[in-house]
Amino acid sequence: MRQMRGISSLVITSLITSTACGSKTDAPHKVRDDAAIQRRTEDLPLTHFPDPVVILPKQEVFELLEQGATTDRAPLLYAHAAGTTEHRFATTLATRQQSDAVWSKPDAVAITDGFAVTVAPGAPIALRALPAELGKPTTDTSLAYVKKWHDDVEGRRLTMKLDPRNTFSDPSFVDDPTSQRKAPLDDVTQRLLVTLVPIPAEPVGIGAKWRVVTILKHHPALVKQTATYQLVARTPAGWRIAVELQRIGEEQLVKDPTLPPGTAIQLIALLRRYVGTWEIDPTKVFPIGGKLDVESRMHLRVGQIGSKFSEQILEDTGTITATSNPGG
Repeated sequence: MRQMRGISSLVITSLITSTACGSKTDAPHKVRDDAAIQRRTEDLPLTHFPDPVVILPKQEVFELLEQGATTDRAPLLYAHAAGTTEHRFATTLATRQQSDAVWSKPDAVAITDGFAVTVAPGAPIALRALPAELGKPTTDTSLAYVKKWHDDVEGRRLTMKLDPRNTFSDPSFVDDPTSQRKAPLDDVTQRLLVTLVPIPAEPVGIGAKWRVVTILKHHPALVKQTATYQLVARTPAGWRIAVELQRIGEEQLVKDPTLPPGTAIQLIALLRRYVGTWEIDPTKVFPIGGKLDVESRMHLRVGQIGSKFSEQILEDTGTITATSNPGG
């Protein structure tokens, strides 16, 4: 499920270390030498207020846009069956990077990973991160991602709650219940927000459309996700649901405690889109099939404070394909 995180965020650390130090920035304007102002300024206490605590992800909107065909309207109902299912997501991407107006050659990425999901009556949903598998060609970018997945997520167990509409809450690693390491949990959370399909409570027919808006951490930035779903087909065995999902990150200063001292990253803009269909078996937590096209662009300024910053644009294009099978 590498797709949730994106190759883009993976290369940020390398951008930091590879950005050359340039000339010093322009000196600040000289403050007027005024004794009265100077005394008054010295008397003022310098207080740095902490950032407000916002629990993410935060769902802002869940609305039914269209009820669909008037005939055969009925609620969509999940009925998760007890047992374990392995859900895998194969991602193929072409990724490239523009550094100070020069584009790199596209780098091919092919990775499959996912989760074993266990449902038990009266218990939270249990997840176990499956080992990542490399496709061909094997590239440095693929190897770097697999190492990060192996170090941060692979083999670890998580729990989460699901409401009747398949909206999740309270995800946490069993070995880190208070989320002392936030980045791995942010990584998993953004994956869940692409692959879990929530449903409206109202009765709907074919063509029904609904929208869910969520604020989340798409490493390394805060973004707004707008997901629009449409019921394309419904049979006794399941549903086909069209997905159009967009994540937008506006200009912001990126804060990440793992960055080297003195490093600054300014996000100029982030746009990530997923478009396609998921095949849903309402007895399963994740889609059992389907494919989404992925397109992502992120513009950053990266450098050391007091030095010339480098302009970086990261681009990913490709697909995500879902499969599932019984697992132990």
